[in-house]
Amino acid sequence: MLLYGFILKDRMKKWDFHEEEKELNELDKKTLFDRCKRLEFIKKTWGRKSNYVGALFAGHAVYYFYEAKSDFINGNFVSCILIIQSFFEETLKGILSIKNFQFKYGFKDLIIECRKRNLISDNLMKDLNKLRNIRNPYVHNKNPMMILKFEPSYNPLYGISSVEEDAKFAIRVLFSFMRNDYHSEGFFMTV
Repeated sequence: MLLYGFILKDRMKKWDFHEEEKELNELDKKTLFDRCKRLEFIKKTWGRKSNYVGALFAGHAVYYFYEAKSDFINGNFVSCILIIQSFFEETLKGILSIKNFQFKYGFKDLIIECRKRNLISDNLMKDLNKLRNIRNPYVHNKNPMMILKFEPSYNPLYGISSVEEDAKFAIRVLFSFMRNDYHSEGFFMTV
């Protein structure tokens, strides 16, 4: 069998991953139950309704959506929060650019500007501000101890931490947005 122009058997001889494979198998066994619970949360939160408003997503926003799901399932909660915030920042900038308005300020100002222009609902603004406040300690950290709002023993191998709950909130906001749940509140009415 060929893989990237090399015979697969020859590649496997060059790199012996026996030890790494053993470690990954152990990690898979240890984390399987928690990953299954998180996947169940994703499925319940997403639901059966999948009315994408994907035509309005700018740049890498769609990739952020899929990466956020993967990060959450695998217990990378901080990454999940940060990528979801990036998704919203990219998407809101894209919505403003449709209106021929280029925005160069921070996420807070972006949220305010979109609300002023009636491009987002009050509920979405409230949720995005909460997401911004969850994200801020990880991005604008002047005190290294401030970031430890979760237990020092935090690890995807252990139980729920506050950062996991924050990631669940971020996932809910993302999925509500993707399902266009904010539409009934006037979202996208002027786009």
